[in-house]
Amino acid sequence: MTDIIKDHIGPLPLQILPPLPEVYQIEVASTCNFQCPMCPAQFFPRSDTTPFISMNLVDKIIRQGDLDASYFVEFQHSGEPLLHPELHKIIKKVKETGVMTGLSTNGVYIQEQMKALLELDIITVSIDSIEQHGELRKSKGEATPVDKLIHDIKDLLTRAADNDIAVDLQIIEIGDWENARDQIANEFSGYKCNIRTQPNCYVAFMQNGISLPVSQDLCINPWFSVTIMCNGNVGCCCNSQGDDVIYGNLNDQTLREVWAGDEVKKMREEIQTRQYRDVCAKCYMRSPALYHWNMYQSEIKRKYKNSAVV
Repeated sequence: MTDIIKDHIGPLPLQILPPLPEVYQIEVASTCNFQCPMCPAQFFPRSDTTPFISMNLVDKIIRQGDLDASYFVEFQHSGEPLLHPELHKIIKKVKETGVMTGLSTNGVYIQEQMKALLELDIITVSIDSIEQHGELRKSKGEATPVDKLIHDIKDLLTRAADNDIAVDLQIIEIGDWENARDQIANEFSGYKCNIRTQPNCYVAFMQNGISLPVSQDLCINPWFSVTIMCNGNVGCCCNSQGDDVIYGNLNDQTLREVWAGDEVKKMREEIQTRQYRDVCAKCYMRSPALYHWNMYQSEIKRKYKNSAVV
């Protein structure tokens, strides 16, 4: 088979490198109303604590073509996106570029941001548990009663179904998560949603004595994908949330310039030689860009499952 391919197109390239990466996430808020025990933000300090992305930066990102290689962007990273006062405007601006949009929320401000949520293609609500919600999702202020949260999620599910928006209810696989999953499935039975469980991606940060690196699998993110933080910093992936990996800053550069820079090249070399820095050595969720692609594919298939175009 290899000889046949070579006869027709010549030797296969050793490396495929797009001139511009996909933007996996745009962080709209770095601040959060919760302080959850499994939250990775505690492990990723920042020298610049800009709480919200500015509209000027959003406009700049769009104007200079930083989203030209993107197909699906989520408005999330280390904070709670529904806290951004201009979220609806941001979503509409980014959607005008032709990309699909989504975000992950703790759900507290569903009613306040319903207009913005109904502009999205995919919504993830991180509920985790009904019985132990207050223990797993710790509010920094007055806790939202779980009954109100359930009511608001059901309202969102009803409206999302009317607007053909996919909604995932997410459960982190910690504690008695199997029982929590069953209770959530029962509570939301009859509503159009997907119940999704996710491994705790940060267990290696939380526990001592774990042999590092936890995975030797090749991560493709440095060749295909980036995350944009609300202060303009460009990071390597959704699992790196502080100053540990900064490729550049979009307040001063275009994404094409950042992508061609030395920091990206350095990260590729480290990944290829398995000379991992701390954030990569402790990561066992390699290549989150592939997870993002799978979400996008699933949504395309869902929307067109009854169409001749698949």
